[in-house]
Amino acid sequence: MAKRVPHDIFDEMVENWPYHFVSTPDVKDFTSGAYSGKSLQNLAAEGEPVPQAVRVGRVNLYNAKELADWLRERNKNKGEHNDAA
Repeated sequence: MAKRVPHDIFDEMVENWPYHFVSTPDVKDFTSGAYSGKSLQNLAAEGEPVPQAVRVGRVNLYNAKELADWLRERNKNKGEHNDAA
């Protein structure tokens, strides 16, 4: 029997998203309300690292996998910060 590789919530976000990209207005749906497109824009304006986006018309498009990876890394870093407190 093959060993099953566990998936985390961030993998599930990508698997359940119907597109390869997440538009600025859809960030809130993709993250179940944890972040909005405006949140990402504000973080970028403050010099925080955010996933690279491609501007198309009036919206940014984020690669769904890269956005999920960024969320995973951000969550991991917050967990380390919380452990130290």
